[in-house]
Amino acid sequence: EYDGSLLSRLLFEPARRQRLEHALQEAASSPFGRFLPNATDYFWGIREQRVRKLVLEDGRLIEPGRPHGLSIPFERLHLKQALLDGLLLPNLFLMFLVLAILPRARVVGGLRQIGYVALFHSILLAALDENAPEERDLAAELQVRENAWGLRVIDEKISLREQLAGLPDGAVFPELLRQYRLRTFAETTGDLKLVREDARWRKIGRAEFKAT
Repeated sequence: EYDGSLLSRLLFEPARRQRLEHALQEAASSPFGRFLPNATDYFWGIREQRVRKLVLEDGRLIEPGRPHGLSIPFERLHLKQALLDGLLLPNLFLMFLVLAILPRARVVGGLRQIGYVALFHSILLAALDENAPEERDLAAELQVRENAWGLRVIDEKISLREQLAGLPDGAVFPELLRQYRLRTFAETTGDLKLVREDARWRKIGRAEFKAT
């Protein structure tokens, strides 16, 4: 909500967004670009209980090839309201930026995360302003801080995307909060079975045990 935040500057200041989009394009064309989840522009749309790809054109997020589909002005207040109304979902890059990279939290996820989290870091580094002390300090920290990686530890028979698509408009976040609040960590992750039985994680665990 804070219009002076780094994310707000990157998305809504034209020069900063142009720099961010250039960094995204550079990452996509790099040798590891196949790991970059970039199927939508910044946000997914939710319409008729289905997740929709969006593109940013002429200052609006629209559904390509759908004249009567979603059309949301790419402005802070409009995006905020669309998020609250359940019409938009941040893409993976924005989710990681807000929930992990900027607060410097470690994350554990799917095998592809080994590739795309590093790309997310490089994209953000390329988009930062070295002349701004706060961003310069962030860049210095990002260059030395590594992120955790792993497997798909949330054990779900129905994918998250399918769960979201089946929810009515405006009910996405309340329903997910209700659903996961009622479950223990062990239930949500299958007691970390995928991690415990993975050969690479066992090797890491043995190495750490020997080190202690």
